Amino acid sequence: KVRVSPAGPWLDAVVVAPGTLVDYQFIVENVGNVPFASFSVSDPLLAGAGADPSGCAWQTGNVPSVLPALPVASATLDPTATCVRGPVSAVGGVVQNIAAATGVYNGSSYSTTDDANYLGADPNLSLTKEIGTSTTGPWSASIPSIAAGASVHYRLIIANNGALPVSGLSVTDPMVSTATCSYVDPLPPASASVCVVGPVTAAGAPGATITNTATVNGSSGGSPVSDTGSASYTL
Repeated sequence: KVRVSPAGPWLDAVVVAPGTLVDYQFIVENVGNVPFASFSVSDPLLAGAGADPSGCAWQTGNVPSVLPALPVASATLDPTATCVRGPVSAVGGVVQNIAAATGVYNGSSYSTTDDANYLGADPNLSLTKEIGTSTTGPWSASIPSIAAGASVHYRLIIANNGALPVSGLSVTDPMVSTATCSYVDPLPPASASVCVVGPVTAAGAPGATITNTATVNGSSGGSPVSDTGSASYTL
């Protein structure tokens, strides 16, 4: 199993931001009807690292302990042994961790495998800014010609393109107030939140192009995320 918090829970797979610390839990259980004289666990992904299960201090509910043996389950004997190793700093991408447990009975070895996985997902937040002459659009990245004194509105589209929720969303814009905006917060993966602001009076020298850039900020997987979006009009 794998976890991202000392309080758990233990899961078969988790989604985390790269750099997040994860722990692994190894539970070895004798599910047969004969006792194992000893057992061991190997994990190629963790081999040689501080989280290598070869360094496990195995825990059992049996008093007194019968380790390194694994007994057959009974009313008085627990057939499991548990160890927690970590933390390990998560990397990007899908990481499948397969461990193998080997028990020895009557001089012969018997093995099984199990896995615990994580997705190291890079946060990805985007802001698209569009401009229109009414609160309902039509919307575009720019208005090629507009009269001075006309009203324009801006549509802000915040999209979470990553695999982790984004929280603490805020948008700043030097040319128009975003105080009336409310966002889906936290913003789930593969979703968007939209706000329309304005009106703003078009102003500037004839032929000038006025570009308005907004910035979105948030937090995803413990890391800050941000993006900018621009829209313009030409007088």
